Amino acid sequence: MMGGTDMTEHKFVVKLVCYLSDEPEVLSQYAFGTKKEAEVYRNLALYAMKAKYGEDQTMFDFKIFEP
Repeated sequence: MMGGTDMTEHKFVVKLVCYLSDEPEVLSQYAFGTKKEAEVYRNLALYAMKAKYGEDQTMFDFKIFEP
């Protein structure tokens, strides 16, 4: 199940982190069963962000966490 929210079934979490304020803020998170699925999602999301905001955008980042 891609992008589900039940953390007991998933090992890897991709979090959208915003750096617009003094402290980084997690805006959303998506859980995946494998690291490969998490990496594919993160890479596509980063590609979309760069397409929208430019190659040098640093406002948002997608990070992979293992709970």
